[in-house]
Amino acid sequence: MSRRDKDSDKDKDAVHVVIETGSRSLRVGRSDYLLGPVKLQTRIARIDKDGNSVLVAGEDLAKLIASGTNLDIRHPMALSRVVDWDAFEDLLKYAVVKELGIRRASNESAAIVVVPLSWSTVHVERLVQIMFETINVPGLFVLDSPLAALYATGLVTGLVVDLGHETTDITAVLDSAVCRQSSQTIPIGGKHILAHLKSLLKADPAFMASLGNLELDDELVSSYMTSGQCKLLNAKEWTKPPLLNTIKRTEWNYKGVALSIGAQRHQAFEILFQPSLAGLDQVGLAEATYITAMGATDALDKRFSLWESILLTGGVSNVAGLQDRYESEMAIYISASATSNDFQAKDLKFVGVPEFFSAYKEGNADAAYLGGILVARLTLNSAGQHITKSDYNELGPSVVRTK
Repeated sequence: MSRRDKDSDKDKDAVHVVIETGSRSLRVGRSDYLLGPVKLQTRIARIDKDGNSVLVAGEDLAKLIASGTNLDIRHPMALSRVVDWDAFEDLLKYAVVKELGIRRASNESAAIVVVPLSWSTVHVERLVQIMFETINVPGLFVLDSPLAALYATGLVTGLVVDLGHETTDITAVLDSAVCRQSSQTIPIGGKHILAHLKSLLKADPAFMASLGNLELDDELVSSYMTSGQCKLLNAKEWTKPPLLNTIKRTEWNYKGVALSIGAQRHQAFEILFQPSLAGLDQVGLAEATYITAMGATDALDKRFSLWESILLTGGVSNVAGLQDRYESEMAIYISASATSNDFQAKDLKFVGVPEFFSAYKEGNADAAYLGGILVARLTLNSAGQHITKSDYNELGPSVVRTK
């Protein structure tokens, strides 16, 4: 048993398995909020080892890719949905067996799986079948990602803005009820921002000259995106015409080379608010948020609660300046009018994962996984609160429609 498992088992509530699925990464671990998750890229491969077919993922797969090994790499998810169920099943097996050290034949660990809101009932049924028949869990709870993320902040009402790898999803939650009818999805995520930044850098002669023998590839651009150098300007700064021409160039050291970067560090994430810059005829983040909140409820007091509890989560949510820019863009939508009342929002309020959870180094980006841990402790210890093996044996995958 790994150290992670030994430490977790000291707490009787930490024996459960927590899994969060996503297009780019899968988080897995035990229900111990003092330990952060194992994060695997959502990809899987098989290799021959001593005549046996062995699954590889995570760091093991990354090492094989770096070594130039010829591999058939499968990507089970796209746009937050499973597109290859066989590969997805293999990834779950690897996560539970390899990363957590659980023997499927004698599995005594119930599981909670946090899934994207876009999953249909058919998707959830297939997941339930895999978890009971392949992973052999004794119990299971499936939780919508926006609700899990909000629970991590200690709230049951709020707006969850999930800035993911392929999409940005905005969802309202009212008293623990997910408002599916008003949820909005913008087809812009981290991979589109990377492509946009790459094109901006390629069009900059000074940057290209500073590359030397380096290649402008996705690894370089991704490293810069996560270096803390990028920053969104607020709405007032962005609308000043001379601004971009007066921004001083900075140097960023990458593999021993000093790269010269100008306004691109401010322009890269701009497509979240101006999708037209990426050639998309699509509302931006601010308008999509307004549509979500207005469509969620007609009750002014409930809407007021949404504006006061906004959670920015997902891998893109950590970019500097995002909260300030978001607030300035939203001002036009929530500004007080002559007929304003006590339930008219005057400004936005943002919420996040409490600092107490120090193991979650990515902060709000880990919110859905942390929420899964908290819900696991409430639901998986009571047979009436989750799907048991007896429930599954009686009703099969359709049990999700009744429980």
